[in-house]
Amino acid sequence: MAKRNQKTGLLVTALIICAVLARIAGNAGILSIPLGLIRTVIYIGLYIGWGFSVNRRILQVQVRRYMIGVSFLTVFWFIVRSMKYYFVVDPNVDRHLWYWYYFPMLFIPLLCVFVAMSLGKPEDYRLPKWTTLLYIPTLLFLLLVLSNDFHQLVFSFPVGTVWSDSDNGYEYGYYLVIGWEILCALSAFAVMLVKCRMQSQSPVSPSSDPDSDPYRTRARFSRARVPFFSFDFLPFLAGLGQHLPQPSCPY
Repeated sequence: MAKRNQKTGLLVTALIICAVLARIAGNAGILSIPLGLIRTVIYIGLYIGWGFSVNRRILQVQVRRYMIGVSFLTVFWFIVRSMKYYFVVDPNVDRHLWYWYYFPMLFIPLLCVFVAMSLGKPEDYRLPKWTTLLYIPTLLFLLLVLSNDFHQLVFSFPVGTVWSDSDNGYEYGYYLVIGWEILCALSAFAVMLVKCRMQSQSPVSPSSDPDSDPYRTRARFSRARVPFFSFDFLPFLAGLGQHLPQPSCPY
């Protein structure tokens, strides 16, 4: 098992290095479009592989579903972004693809909150019903972005020009959307920190039989399912970082 994990880590590291080198070469004007597509395929493959890994390793059903959801949303973001920069020439389609960036950008932080609240809980644990209310503002903010052409409350465009993300302004709706993303992200991070601190301060029973020790059992269970400070947390960081204003150049 250890050797297999080591090989997987080396493979992931090699792919990331290849993606970074492809970006450097593309920025230097060397086969920018082909290398950009290759880089996208590498990232999509990594996130799909991470999703399969989560499905196999994470025992708690609820956490597993949310983390697979993060994998799906990140792959969706890469696909939409690649379509925008490499395949679409119509400015209207290009603009609406840009709006769809906010689907993963809004829902990944929300799923992070749900994962954080579920950490260290039993396998059959379910979140309180009130947490479903958090979907309401997230959906409303997404609809606000997707319908921007009708009201321009999120992005504004100069009169007489082609509406695009290369020449736009930011209205108060944009800051509400970003504020909600940041609030969810910080809430998830704070809950994870608190739970990790509580786990590290849990007393250890002197019992000689670790299987009969409830504290050790709980600690083992928590460590097996807490993605904090591990490779499982990296996709969360990548997803949460997407709330920044999008540049006009690809990646």
